Amino acid sequence: SRTLAVLRRVSALIVLGDSWREFFIGIGVPAGRIAVMPNPVRLPVNAPARLSARLVTCVYLGVISNRKGAFDLIDALRLLPTHCRERLRLVVAGNGKGEQLRARVSQHGLAHIVQVHDWLAPEQRDALLASAHVFALHSYNEGLPMALLEAMAFGVAPIVTPVGSIAEVVKDGLNGLLVQPGDPRALATAL
Repeated sequence: SRTLAVLRRVSALIVLGDSWREFFIGIGVPAGRIAVMPNPVRLPVNAPARLSARLVTCVYLGVISNRKGAFDLIDALRLLPTHCRERLRLVVAGNGKGEQLRARVSQHGLAHIVQVHDWLAPEQRDALLASAHVFALHSYNEGLPMALLEAMAFGVAPIVTPVGSIAEVVKDGLNGLLVQPGDPRALATAL
């Protein structure tokens, strides 16, 4: 294709991680022309101390869509045992299909534990991350999400899928949990 011909002629191609580097090498971009540069993230001045709390706050930040797994997250909440659901609060913030997500939350009787917001300003996002315990992003495809890196910078434990370059920064069982996309049951188990 024309796009591939252009990619083969570029003097430099910047990608988000090694998995993307391997992908582009695989389609014919010369390896010496590919540079890996992960997304940068600003670290908070003070990492928040999270004391044990009765409620666990889980956050989802990003585009609210099927591709990002937002609706899978609601399905996973439904699968949780009651005693787990009673200890969990989910805050979703982003643009996209917010109204459809609110309808799904209401339809499944989860409005008492799920809040759906529009896009947050940076200071609101930082305040939310400072109070959060878990970051969940059940994406079907990604590069290297800024929301994940921002959450990790605040010391929030990620539950994410091993797509794009995510598995390069989240090591299953070490600094987060990896679950397969499209599997709300595995996501519920991780939660």
